[in-house]
Amino acid sequence: FPSHDSMQWYVNLGKIYKLSGDPKKEKEAYEKAVKELNPVQPDIEILATAFKQEKLFDYAIVVYNKGRRANPDYPYFYERAEVYKEKNDFQSMINEYLDALEFKNSELQTVQMQLQNSLGYDDEKGGINNPLLRKELQRRIQKQPDNQILAEFLIFILKQQRDFEGAFIQCRSLDKRLREDGQRLIDLARICKSNMQYDLATRCYQYVIDKNSGHLS
Repeated sequence: FPSHDSMQWYVNLGKIYKLSGDPKKEKEAYEKAVKELNPVQPDIEILATAFKQEKLFDYAIVVYNKGRRANPDYPYFYERAEVYKEKNDFQSMINEYLDALEFKNSELQTVQMQLQNSLGYDDEKGGINNPLLRKELQRRIQKQPDNQILAEFLIFILKQQRDFEGAFIQCRSLDKRLREDGQRLIDLARICKSNMQYDLATRCYQYVIDKNSGHLS
């Protein structure tokens, strides 16, 4: 395998060919860098960073793909998400973060934080108020109705956006599916009350009352 430096040399060589007006040789240089890459994490980061510095984002993704194939236990979700962010491809970025969450449920807080940093966070306007994220979560939940972690994330988003009706529907659905004790509805009722959503707070409490009295199957 080539040295760390020589991988970057290929990228520099490609730049020279680009400046010389030879796109064919430019492409060959970049592809040779990828082909000769030793797919271990340090080398992957060096080459991907070299491509990103030149705004060759698609090649950076190819590098991370090679790393993913070589080491499926570390699929480079966060690195790929960052590249898509730099490309302003927010749909792909969101998909990478949600893929990371599905790959490892314990990543929920990290994914929430990364999305807040990437999409912006405005408490007055509903936290992570991004329609692409909400739509993608809803799409995935429809395909995987038993995926609890996605439903939890959607509830988090709906609460932030003060869509308490939507949060009520999702909380009720999860409570039934997981045969819970109604606690998530009680928690939502408190939030609704503090936001003066008294009708919804009443519905939350009524659901729990009916559940505990045996009126709900």
